[in-house]
Amino acid sequence: MYAKILAQSSIDMENMITIGMPKKLISVTGNLKYDINYSVDEKKIDSLESMIPVNKFVIVAGSTHSNEEEIILKAIDKIGIKDDVYIVIVPRNIERGEDIKNTASKLGYNLHLYTDYDRSSEDGIIINTIGELLNWYKLSDIVIMGGTFIGNMGGHNILEAIYFKKAVIVGRYMYNFIEIYEYMKESVFNCKEKENLPEVIKLAYENKELREKLANSAYELLIQNNGASKKTMEFIDKYIGIV
Repeated sequence: MYAKILAQSSIDMENMITIGMPKKLISVTGNLKYDINYSVDEKKIDSLESMIPVNKFVIVAGSTHSNEEEIILKAIDKIGIKDDVYIVIVPRNIERGEDIKNTASKLGYNLHLYTDYDRSSEDGIIINTIGELLNWYKLSDIVIMGGTFIGNMGGHNILEAIYFKKAVIVGRYMYNFIEIYEYMKESVFNCKEKENLPEVIKLAYENKELREKLANSAYELLIQNNGASKKTMEFIDKYIGIV
């Protein structure tokens, strides 16, 4: 049987109790995803920043899935800020780059693939290499979280963008990260219906003070939840004695 059961949240603990786990054996140690410490190559950041046209507002669409790029690009165009922003699309599957480029072209956007970068692509860029997402999060003004505007994905980890103190726009589908979302939902821009995305982007775009307020609030919540790794290792040491 079990000597100890570690749960990442009180919700998980209650679920474990519901399926018959003894409450006395369960301890809530927190979510390991909060224990993050990202670093980026500042020289690389400077190089990427030089690609962004001067005075453009940077919108990063991170970990997007099929159809989400069209939703986002149409929303930006609808509110008339297309010429003022630099859109960086980082698809979850980098092999979709050409398809995204074609979709963008049909919508009137001049986007280039990162591997074919051309300074004429002033509308934005599609990242088709791995390992670039965090760099672009750091350079963003706002982040639109992919996987949250279509029902079969369940969202992606918003903590990566929050770590860099960026305001995040989140769609309605975050069920794979529900505990994190519930904790952070008052510190992000929420878009419950994709039809409302234009007005949510407009709100974020026009309100620097609000962007900074939400970003700082989310970051403070992230820092407050650090420590899950330490608690987990303390239990492992207590029960196994190998730490």
